[in-house]
Amino acid sequence: MQRYEPLDIETKWQKKWETDGTYTVDFTDTSKPKYFGMSMLPGITGSGIHIGHGRTFQFSDIKVRAKRQQGFNAYNPIGWDSFGLPVENYAIKVGKKPREAHDEAKENFKTQLKRLGYSYDWTKEISTADPEYYKWTQWIFNKLLEHGLAYQKESPQWWCETDQTVLANEQVEGGKCWRCGNVVTKKNLKQWFFKITEYADEILEATDELDWTDMVKTMQKNWIGRSLGAEVDFQIVDSEECIKVFTTRADTLFGATFIVLAPEHELVSKLTTAENKKSVEQYIKQTGSKSEIERQENKEKTGVPTGSYATNPVNGEKIPIWIADYVLTSYGTGAIMSVPAHDERDNEFAKKFDLPIVQTIEPSFGEPHEDEIKKDAIIAILKNPKNNKVLILDWGKRQKNTGGKMFIGGGIEKDEDPIEAAKREITEETGYINFKHVKNSSSYINNHFYSNVKDKHVVARFLPIVFELIDEEKTQQNLDENEDQFSVKWVNESELESIVEEPAHFHGYAMLKDDFVHVGEGLLINSGQFDGIASEQAREEIVAWLEQQKLGNSKVQYKMRDWLISRQRYWGAPIPIVYCDRDGAVPIPDKDLPVVLPDVEDYKPTGGSTSVLASVESWVNTTCPKCDGPAKRETDTMDGYACSSWYFLRYLDPANDQQAWDTKQIKHWAPVDFYNGADHAVAHLL
Repeated sequence: MQRYEPLDIETKWQKKWETDGTYTVDFTDTSKPKYFGMSMLPGITGSGIHIGHGRTFQFSDIKVRAKRQQGFNAYNPIGWDSFGLPVENYAIKVGKKPREAHDEAKENFKTQLKRLGYSYDWTKEISTADPEYYKWTQWIFNKLLEHGLAYQKESPQWWCETDQTVLANEQVEGGKCWRCGNVVTKKNLKQWFFKITEYADEILEATDELDWTDMVKTMQKNWIGRSLGAEVDFQIVDSEECIKVFTTRADTLFGATFIVLAPEHELVSKLTTAENKKSVEQYIKQTGSKSEIERQENKEKTGVPTGSYATNPVNGEKIPIWIADYVLTSYGTGAIMSVPAHDERDNEFAKKFDLPIVQTIEPSFGEPHEDEIKKDAIIAILKNPKNNKVLILDWGKRQKNTGGKMFIGGGIEKDEDPIEAAKREITEETGYINFKHVKNSSSYINNHFYSNVKDKHVVARFLPIVFELIDEEKTQQNLDENEDQFSVKWVNESELESIVEEPAHFHGYAMLKDDFVHVGEGLLINSGQFDGIASEQAREEIVAWLEQQKLGNSKVQYKMRDWLISRQRYWGAPIPIVYCDRDGAVPIPDKDLPVVLPDVEDYKPTGGSTSVLASVESWVNTTCPKCDGPAKRETDTMDGYACSSWYFLRYLDPANDQQAWDTKQIKHWAPVDFYNGADHAVAHLL
């Protein structure tokens, strides 16, 4: 048998595939059903491919090959993610210009990918750094600007001193730059943004219809992070100004006992009193290098008071204003109303700094019934400290909201003390007589249930109470009629979560823990005219009252932010804008595109807040297309992802020099049938 020599055999067939055009797709052939499968185009960030490329690209290749064998006109495209910080840093590393380093590496990439035998249509290869390609990225910029979807504003951004550029939040890891690993800082810069939040609802609504895995859909929904809530005005004491706070829990407004601002909030300097100035400035400096992810981690809370106060709009209470790094300017308004009774972070903060905690929501369980009996009641939890066991009553098999395993429960008689009622119930139902009171819950819990004993629907307002057994002396049980349907059992405390079947009873047990915070729904208390109303209804009524009093309004908020596209680096598509003293920021007309990135000898970062392009006078100095007066070009370049956010469309019309893509061709071939690269669902392919 002849020896198998893969290098000889594979090379032969790869040449034949290329010569015969085996994988070349005819876009005009509509006689077969189309199949468009692809992986994320590779970034030129090194001299050649790595194992991740090989692993990722095989999946789309397998899908496309299978469809081709099944009679589809199957297309497996290839291109290069050529612009951006990683490519420029690679060029610096190898000591060459970005174009030279990129082109040499690209040729090696191509050789390696061809030898792996992927079924790419190489006749339609694209590169995002080719002027013929980024001409259309600039055209897209112009169209977005024309429709108010590209805009410029000054804002604090992460700045990497080493790489001399701004970074997105996702590019800051542990307070350090994702590429060089050095500590980052914040810097105020005038930047260009794409208004992607304009389409947040449209994207969100379409997500469920996508043929994606639930995991990816959830990733995208969480990334968008739509929240329906209210923007509430907290008037600053002795000032005409107010602090605007976004909240999804207007039902907890009466429990807001302090305000917390992000350290970067624009009002911090105004609100800081003379005696608090030093501590505030030190705190801002201390937290300046933390990323947003770090600031949201469950670490010990830190903060300092500004010395100023605001007025809670619903009850008129004067509450202190603090700053803390767990509040972010990138979400909501950069200010929160702190409700320590019903938010875990606020609770931790309030306990650390001895701030007031006011409960305004009582938990509620079960379904209300019109004919239900109302009563005050207790949940008695009896522990044996000798063996860490807890007493439960087993009422048999749990059915809907009856039966099952639970703690001792019972009504409080008229004028009866809750603790005495609990003692009575323990002795009557278990016979134990020697036990001591340990603690009460700080709040009540409401439960709608069917009473096996009373044969009626009941709504009970329970107070959870803990007792410890002193000894096992017992007397005879004193049971009501039908109360002999349960058995008494002692179970390990560590197993209660899996044993106790009555939700309200287990919640009552959890409420007795020192670190418990009720963050869910319930009935309002300590909330004035809104007492007794269920949370969902109360939110609507309180927001309506705020709007009536002109103290707030309903609002939708998103975690997703507008896309910052400006980069203070050389290797990127130039932003097609000039600045004129007469006309301001003026776009380059479509007919004059592309604005070509000039060749420069020294492309490395300048050390300032502008790219090296600012020093290329022959390129920067130009004329205004609107008035023909002197003008200067925008020297920031676009984020590399601006070019790689639409490449799948260019794959379908790569040689078109008259338009970015042919609409008729797109209608036939789009959408992409298979895409490999789930992480991109929450980034530039959102």
